[in-house]
Amino acid sequence: MRKIIVVKVLLFDKQGQLLLVRRSKTAPRRPLEWDFPGGFVDDEDESFQHAALREVAEETGLKVQDNHLELAFAESDKRLSGDEMSDVSWLYFKGVVKDRDVNLSFEHDRATWVSLQEASELIKYDTQLRAIAYLQR
Repeated sequence: MRKIIVVKVLLFDKQGQLLLVRRSKTAPRRPLEWDFPGGFVDDEDESFQHAALREVAEETGLKVQDNHLELAFAESDKRLSGDEMSDVSWLYFKGVVKDRDVNLSFEHDRATWVSLQEASELIKYDTQLRAIAYLQR
């Protein structure tokens, strides 16, 4: 069974606002849906934290303060991916940025800073909604 590890980062500014990025209309999965910066761990030698920091830099141009990320939520499930079952793990990290000036990659067409409550209204993906709910406890 193939293993897939997805890292997502809940990036907060100093005022406690959370960054959401909207997937472009050409995104292969969930086009035009709001999301957290993140993506796949590239290979077995890449640490989860490094993958998360790399994805944040690639997708937003932002640097996490002191390169410090804290694991905030994790979830695993088996999913059908193409013709085979995959074991998918989602790791949600929490980080703080000083700079709010987002430089989006081609993967996204919009960015916005919102409260956790507003994020729960904009996000549609179940796993991400559970991560938000966990943080709101």
